[in-house]
Amino acid sequence: MNYFTKFCSREARKEIDYVNKTLVQWLKRKYKTVKKSKRKAWRMLVHLANSKTKLFYHWEEGIKPTIG
Repeated sequence: MNYFTKFCSREARKEIDYVNKTLVQWLKRKYKTVKKSKRKAWRMLVHLANSKTKLFYHWEEGIKPTIG
């Protein structure tokens, strides 16, 4: 991951964004409270990224999702 973030940062960012968007879709399917709201799902993902940083490698490296 270090190679790609250093030399192909735009492509790496696209891939990381894709992973985060996929996680938001999963959260919307899994939890009724965020089912209809993309914003609430993103907030939940940001909260997860800040509270459980070891869940995904890119979160552990400090590349976390942001809102807006």
